[in-house]
Amino acid sequence: MENEKLLMTETDQNVSGELSQKLSYEHDIVLQVANDELNQARIDYEDDLSCAEYRNLLYRITDRVLNSEKLVGSGDEIHNYSVELARRGEYLLAVKVLKKGLVIFPKNTDLIADFLQYSCYCGEQQEALQYYNRLQALPKYLWTWRAFSFSIDFLKNSLESCNDNEENFYNKKRNEMYEIAYAYRDAYPFSEDSYACISDIYTLFGEKAEAQKALEDALSNLKVCPKCAIRLADIYFDRGDMQRALNVINRGLKDSNQAEEKVNTGYLYLLSGLSKTALLYEKEFVAEKKEVISIYEDFNIALEQINHDRFRKLIRNKIIAIKTKTNFEIPDKFESLISLI
Repeated sequence: MENEKLLMTETDQNVSGELSQKLSYEHDIVLQVANDELNQARIDYEDDLSCAEYRNLLYRITDRVLNSEKLVGSGDEIHNYSVELARRGEYLLAVKVLKKGLVIFPKNTDLIADFLQYSCYCGEQQEALQYYNRLQALPKYLWTWRAFSFSIDFLKNSLESCNDNEENFYNKKRNEMYEIAYAYRDAYPFSEDSYACISDIYTLFGEKAEAQKALEDALSNLKVCPKCAIRLADIYFDRGDMQRALNVINRGLKDSNQAEEKVNTGYLYLLSGLSKTALLYEKEFVAEKKEVISIYEDFNIALEQINHDRFRKLIRNKIIAIKTKTNFEIPDKFESLISLI
């Protein structure tokens, strides 16, 4: 409410004439310029994005966008603008911009997907349902990966409003999720996220074997799928299948070098060290020096990438036990490990 009040009452008297000229051509708003201004503001205030000056500038630019008679720009530029607002926690403003954009691009599945994603954070679920139905009416060849992934998230959120006695509603949403997830995999057969979505849905409904199989299918069918490898390694580790966990961890580490998105390799090294330690316990600590050094190396790399007290304590306890029972010293090059001990 405070943000809305600011939008309605903030004047443009502090906005430079240059900014006003860039942003508007008579009553039109150029979205590319608006995006550039937001990006520049983020750079200028990167040390304190919560400060009033940055917020006021964001609100003034967005006020012009929302009150313009015409938006000049593409669907991608509207998407980029709404994403920037959402990153700042301004979900209500983001959905308002998206609604304006969807008047111009009513079949843009990225914009519909963004609306579904952000609506749950600002109480716009009922209107989001209308956009979800609009999306369902569009042929799947128009759907982007966001349309598939975010619509599944929207259905998951809708289950929270389902009472225990609303079995028909529950089953309907469940079937919709499965249908969308498999359509996602068919449309994007080389995307690991499509397999991960299938696995997540099976996990949500307690079908653990099917969830595991979806991840195993990803590793079989895809050349690069580090995130699915992490999830599958977790499953094998939790049930005590350490050797299979290690095999998948090694696959995940290899794939992470080729992945476009950031992968939590620190966690993979932690899991690798824990798996090797468990196997060492099974052998009653009878091992060659290179096996123990390999564990030290994994934990050292994990320490360099993970800053979490719980994990640090876990690694410390494991290393003390290994060092005591095997009598193999920690090499000097593993500085993070030595400083921990």
